[in-house]
Formats: sequence, structure tokens, C-alpha cells
Amino acid sequence: MDKLSDDQLAALAFAWRRRSLQGEPRAGAVANRMEKELQRRFGAPSTVADGLDTARSARARPWWRVW
Repeated sequence: MDKLSDDQLAALAFAWRRRSLQGEPRAGAVANRMEKELQRRFGAPSTVADGLDTARSARARPWWRVW
């Protein structure tokens, strides 16, 4: 797996995961190994809202108050 490019590895991991979901017995283990290698190369996935403040504003008004 070290000789594969990042794009090739991602494409193969996707293909093996699809084969696993279709019921191929050993495909899940292969997909897991490839996905772990991708995670090792790129790090843990992050969310889009990672740095956003999700706390409600103290000045937030109820939705039914139109004026």
C-alpha cells in the first residue's frame, strides 16, 4: 500500500468498501486496512463546523415573535 498514490488508495478503499457492502466475505477487512492507511496519511477527519460557536445567542428571540 505504500507504493500507491493517495488518489489510488482512496479509489481502491472505496471500491473495496462497496464490495464489502455487497456481501463479499473478506472485502471488509481489506477496506478497513486501506481506510486506516488513508487515516494515517491524512490524519483524523474533521467536521465543517469544527471551529464554529454552536452555543445559542443570549439575545435569540423565540421564532414566533415577528416584530
